Amino acid sequence: MIGKISPLEIIEANFFFPNEGVFKPHPVLIVSTSELFEEEEIFYGVLMTTKNIIPKYTIKIEPTWLTKQTNKDGYFATHFMQIFTMADVTKRSNTFLKSEYFDRIKSKIINSVFYEI
Repeated sequence: MIGKISPLEIIEANFFFPNEGVFKPHPVLIVSTSELFEEEEIFYGVLMTTKNIIPKYTIKIEPTWLTKQTNKDGYFATHFMQIFTMADVTKRSNTFLKSEYFDRIKSKIINSVFYEI
């Protein structure tokens, strides 16, 4: 897919599921900066899912958090973060996480993934 991505954009990308050893198209929230994409042509995304996989690692998506509301329940699986290129993108939705909610997601990612001393 040609183009560029924007921070907090929701896309569909081929996400690798290590427990199954396969790639599957899945909604992804872009959590990295525009600068990273412009300089390296890569971006980081967090898996979005309709399943509350492991509750201590997920955060429920409230309908008001997105620029386009959905009728499905959804979650950010903050322990499933992956690096992508534009070749991994399968669909664009023109939907974004509203910026005022990003700190909640970022904090959950940090607490879910990174070791604290």
